[in-house]
Amino acid sequence: MVALQKEHEALPEEISRIPAFTVLGPISVDNFQLADFYRRKVSSGTGKEITPRGIFEITGIEKRYRLQPLGVTPRSIEETIPNLATDLAEGLMLTGKIDPADLDYIFTCTSYPIGKKISSRVKNHLEADCTSMDVYAACSGPGYLLYRLARVREQLGEEVNILLTAVEHYSAKIHELDLNNSIFSDGATAVVLRLGKDFEISSSRYIFELNNKAIRMPIDYSRIPKGSLVMENIPHDVPFFKMHGPTVLRWFYTTPVQIMQEMYTEAVDGHNGNIQIVTHQGSGRIIRNIKEQMAARNIDAHLSAQTVEKIGNLASGSSLAEFSALVNNPETHLKKGDKIIFMCFGAGLAVTAVTLEVLRDLN
Repeated sequence: MVALQKEHEALPEEISRIPAFTVLGPISVDNFQLADFYRRKVSSGTGKEITPRGIFEITGIEKRYRLQPLGVTPRSIEETIPNLATDLAEGLMLTGKIDPADLDYIFTCTSYPIGKKISSRVKNHLEADCTSMDVYAACSGPGYLLYRLARVREQLGEEVNILLTAVEHYSAKIHELDLNNSIFSDGATAVVLRLGKDFEISSSRYIFELNNKAIRMPIDYSRIPKGSLVMENIPHDVPFFKMHGPTVLRWFYTTPVQIMQEMYTEAVDGHNGNIQIVTHQGSGRIIRNIKEQMAARNIDAHLSAQTVEKIGNLASGSSLAEFSALVNNPETHLKKGDKIIFMCFGAGLAVTAVTLEVLRDLN
């Protein structure tokens, strides 16, 4: 076990909000430390030396958190991922005041399979009696799960309690001199979604754009446990994810924003409440472009994109951490009838989005 940074203290009794918890790797790396590590080892895409200012301007991230220091060989994800999942479950039990007996489903999103069901580890630790399932959809995991749940919502019952978790040790899969180390953090996050009580899914979208280029993610599909949820339409017989940065950025500026506009147009039709938008990628050039596109397309909604700047990109956990920060912020003033457009997208060329309608005041 390792010491972890803990986020989200127990909520006061008088505040009835959404149970959530986050754990982060114990090693924080700021932009000065990262630039110093890269110095004379790697240069930017323009061939210039990497600087702290340059890192922030591109990523929008101040710190990222790791399970091991820069330059230190990481432990195997077969060890670290289950440990993160267990710490996450403990934290949620202590701070969220959750009775595991009330859970109907436990889902765990992660990017790299370890050959065993992580969600079963969470379920057993909580001693819960419910269905558990792993989700393998890279950064789009939570959104893709909700998209699939929307298709079978009527079969789940009037009220359903879902423990949605995301666990990642990305630094174990990224070369120490890969510039993606400036983006990702190691950690895990969890939210309890009470569909039919706190929220309801009113619409959903999913698109995977088949492309022969994508971010490098050497996923071994043979290690995905049977019965897991995996994104549709992904070819498993070709090298997975090989895309260069500029191509990724161009894609971010088009398809995700188009899906956002479609979801917003649908959500605003005949709607008088507020509309919030939560995105997975909430930093740097991407988020600046999204804000510009929102203004140009008359998307009059609040964009929640603060978590990544503070704690780095948690991959499948980023949108979940942003969502929990939004709904548990008393300044948000979420009211019955408000809507949250929950979006996940990543360099795997997938976009998932669901609209969650708020069913009660969350003050």
